[in-house]
Amino acid sequence: MEWDKTYGSTKNDFATKVIQTIDDGYAVLGTVNSNDGDVSLNVLPNWGGTWLLKLGKKGDKEWEFGQYSSYHGNFSTSGKDEIYQNQDGSYLLGTQIKGNQHLSDVDILITMLDNNGAPNKAPGVKWSKSYGGKYTDVLNSFTIANDGGCILLGSVSSYDGDLTYNHGYYDLWVAKIDNKGDLQYQKSYGSSDYDYGSGITQLN
Repeated sequence: MEWDKTYGSTKNDFATKVIQTIDDGYAVLGTVNSNDGDVSLNVLPNWGGTWLLKLGKKGDKEWEFGQYSSYHGNFSTSGKDEIYQNQDGSYLLGTQIKGNQHLSDVDILITMLDNNGAPNKAPGVKWSKSYGGKYTDVLNSFTIANDGGCILLGSVSSYDGDLTYNHGYYDLWVAKIDNKGDLQYQKSYGSSDYDYGSGITQLN
């Protein structure tokens, strides 16, 4: 073992995704529930927050970024967080947000962070957009499209807002957004029961 370290606050904190960054460091995406310890995000009580932690090659904390966007349930529709780093150093985050649009229960939130070019400084938000309807709609996975956009895979129960049809309970939802987060197309697939997705890729 080369090194091991812990990060977090005095309450329950969870890592949901980790990637190796283009500078051979690491980016850890997770959920935090307090604003002490390693966490300086001002977390809302009983809501938690999404926390992106950038680490160096040996695990030293370089910067953090936070959003009030956490939603992590204890059932199969709680959604999955995703992170991708572009070659220019920018990051694309996929999380869940409570009650954001359409007077919704839960929506999918996609955020593009810029590359500020400064070490040990958190990036800024280029854009952040939510997708869904008035019921629970969560992200399962995403993949970067060949044209620089993003293809989303979700589990959805809404039939309004950004969605147009629901077969019953939860459907698979596939949507394409461009590199500015604008929705280009979307479609739901499923049966009259519960249907979930786990991964998506673009075929050449």
